[in-house]
Amino acid sequence: MHPDHITNENLVSTDFARTEKARFLQSITRSKRTKTVYLAPGIPAHSVWMTDVSAMDRRSVKAQLAGRGDYRVAWWELNCLIHRLLKPRASLEHVMYAFHTRHHVITPSRSPDWNWPMISGARSEPLDKMAPSLACVALSVRYNNQRETIMSHKKNNNDDFLTAVGGTILAWGLLAMMWATTTIMLAIFFLLKRPISRALHLEWCSTSWSSTKLLYGPIKCLAGILFLFMLVGASRKLSVTHAHADQIMAGVLKLCAGLSGGLLFNILHWMEQYSKDPAIQKKMAGIAAERYVQKLIEDCRTKDLPVSRSLHGKLFVFNEHTPNEFSVEVDHMLITERNVFVIETKCKSGTLSTGADFPTWKVSSPYGDSQMRNALKQVKNAARVLQRQTALPCELIPLVAIKGNDVKIVDGPTNVLVAAEIGNVLRAFEHGKPHPILDPASVIAMLLPHVNDDPAAMKRHVERANAARVRAEMTEIVNAASIR
Repeated sequence: MHPDHITNENLVSTDFARTEKARFLQSITRSKRTKTVYLAPGIPAHSVWMTDVSAMDRRSVKAQLAGRGDYRVAWWELNCLIHRLLKPRASLEHVMYAFHTRHHVITPSRSPDWNWPMISGARSEPLDKMAPSLACVALSVRYNNQRETIMSHKKNNNDDFLTAVGGTILAWGLLAMMWATTTIMLAIFFLLKRPISRALHLEWCSTSWSSTKLLYGPIKCLAGILFLFMLVGASRKLSVTHAHADQIMAGVLKLCAGLSGGLLFNILHWMEQYSKDPAIQKKMAGIAAERYVQKLIEDCRTKDLPVSRSLHGKLFVFNEHTPNEFSVEVDHMLITERNVFVIETKCKSGTLSTGADFPTWKVSSPYGDSQMRNALKQVKNAARVLQRQTALPCELIPLVAIKGNDVKIVDGPTNVLVAAEIGNVLRAFEHGKPHPILDPASVIAMLLPHVNDDPAAMKRHVERANAARVRAEMTEIVNAASIR
């Protein structure tokens, strides 16, 4: 657009622009040193300040500018700044100034929708001495600051997202590596689990896992790390195409060290598994109770019954390897000069109602009520079988010793007792027969031929016991039914 065609009506005169007038007037300054004119859109020409004229109309401004030889004036159709004022969300990215060093003129880039006038001036001086329009700079700086802030927030959000994704991937990668390492170690030593567990008594050692896991846990982790690093090191040593003898030896040593760490890891892992298995812990509690009662019996023998003999944890098998084979398991037998005691050990805690004729006994504890089989009937049956099959010269005395926490026995006979009182009960029965009638050595000789320590015999005994328990439960159901 030619300068002669520009009038005040071509300039924006809106409420918003008028409210911004004061701010623009502060930005439109004059400099006596450089004598540079600053013009901004939306501001009437008579409000523009110059070096030596405080106010003038549009024609005077053009005349003044045209009369100065050190200025060049260019007029362009442009709406960038007013567009920014009226639409704050609009982008200023396409507002660019091309500095033409040959003519020393500041030229804005064009856009098809620019339709507002703007007057810009430039001195015919070196480019680095030119003073840009403060109005343009003010808006550009504000926009750039806002844009930098937005971009910074976006960058921070992107960084946070990438950090979260990277952390998640790293965590899953570590878990996958741990799982793979554990699987490899368990697979390598899988076939050795049973023999190693039996040789090292890991099931029994697992009872102390809860009190020692703070020690065993870190050792287990270190053993796994040792296995991983030694295995990687050994593979690198042995994977060389032309490996020397020293490299092969170093690889073999690392492999042995890694396998040792893997074995230690497996041992601790198996212990942890056993400690979380209720069946194994119940079995171990029963074994602990039997060992406790065995110690009490041996102490009583040493102190009060030096001539007596004892058997612990024995399986008596009769008619072995025949269709009529049957067996009796006895926790403890004590043969004195006056009596033969058959002792059954149970591990229970709480208050027990132990009626002699009750099919089951009630157990009340802080953890709730439960039922258990009548252990007195069980030991009576074992005593009858032993007396009948071995033709012992006296009647066997059945005892039930219960080991547990806060054990109380109510409504039961005296031969159902707390394990800690077994010494007193044994002495009481011995005191009732003042004259010796038995030879403990000969009684042991009659019993030992029927003792069988073969695991296969114990397995058959367990199968028969389970079948008998099922039959007894079915019989109880039938007997408890009301038919008529």
